[in-house]
Amino acid sequence: MPTDSTCSGRDVPPQVMWSGGPQAQEFVLTVIDRDAPGGQFVHWLVWGIPGSVQGVAPEALPSGAAEGKNSFGSTGYRGPCPPSGEPPHRYVFTIYALSQTRTGRLTAGATLDQVMEAINGYVLADGTLTGTFGR
Repeated sequence: MPTDSTCSGRDVPPQVMWSGGPQAQEFVLTVIDRDAPGGQFVHWLVWGIPGSVQGVAPEALPSGAAEGKNSFGSTGYRGPCPPSGEPPHRYVFTIYALSQTRTGRLTAGATLDQVMEAINGYVLADGTLTGTFGR
């Protein structure tokens, strides 16, 4: 993980780019720590990313995109900050390509469960990238 995208840096979202795959109507991005002590820990949820977009930049979300609730209890991105002394945690970035626009009824601050329920049955493909970070 880039240091700037962690609690040891500026805690800003990293740039995430994707290519290939099927023609999507919408993309959904999740960032989850699979090694958190209590199970999965959500760091970022973004939905409503237009199918014509192939990335998310740290400066601004694409027009029409919205962010969900992270496991810190706030809306938007919060970077990796695992307990000091633990082995590095794995942060799984997953992009979902949807066959239809499915998240229009979600409001900012929706949870991972709400997002996954909204896209269930409409995922054409997904891809993952895993970054690691420890302190």
